[in-house]
Parts: sequence; structure tokens; C-alpha cells
Amino acid sequence: MPNRRLCLYRLRPGLPIMVEKTAAPAEVRTYEPDAIDARRIVAAALIVAALITGCGFAIAWLDRGFAHGYGREPPGSRLLQPPPVEGPALQPDPKSELEAYRTSQQSLLHAYRWVDRSRGVVQIPIEQAMRLLAERSGAPRDAQ
Repeated sequence: MPNRRLCLYRLRPGLPIMVEKTAAPAEVRTYEPDAIDARRIVAAALIVAALITGCGFAIAWLDRGFAHGYGREPPGSRLLQPPPVEGPALQPDPKSELEAYRTSQQSLLHAYRWVDRSRGVVQIPIEQAMRLLAERSGAPRDAQ
């Protein structure tokens, strides 16, 4: 009876009938070498630097070419400045302006003036208005 393993090998195409053992490799390394290949690092750095420099020159060349082709000059430093801000000017002394505003508002609260002369509407000082309102509502005088 033929060997069963031998028959199985024959049934599978592409597999050798007999597998021979080869000699063990002389040296098997199971670690990474710690030597640094400085030539490759320097070459890669030089290639990157050359690419960056080449891109800079290409951009400058294209900018000059397009500017000449469209009939304009490349922007100068004065054209790169931001436009002036439009709107109200800042206050040079906000504290004194705030004090002047509050003083004017206080003078309005403590003065007599006509609001609408044709209708007979007047403004009276705030203390007097509060006193009149309290008297009309019937509140006692001491409740002030």
C-alpha cells in the first residue's frame, strides 16, 4: 500500500512530492540594526530644501509672468496696507465726556422746562414730582 502522505502530495498540484530540509541559516538577526545611515538623511534633507527653493522660484516667476501678461505691476508695500477704518472716531477722553453727559442729564432731572407749550406739558424737578405724586395718591407725608 502506498504511503498516504505521498498520495496527498500528488493530488495537490504545484506542491513538491518530497520536501527536503535545508541547512539552517548561518545567522538569524532578531533585532534592528542601530547604525544610522547619515547619507540617506542628508540626501533627503537636500532634496526637500531643493524642492522648497524651486517652488519659491516658480511662484516668483509665475507672479511676474502673470503680472506682465495682464499689464499690471506686482503689488508694492503701500498696496498691502489695510484700508483705513471707517466709522466713528474713538473718544480721546471718555471719562470727562461721561461726566459731562451725566451732569447734563442730572440738570434735566432738577430743572423746570416746557416739554410741549401748546398742550401745556411742563417738566418739573424730580423731587417735587415725587412729592406731588405721593400727595395725590394719599400716601402720608412721613413715608418719604
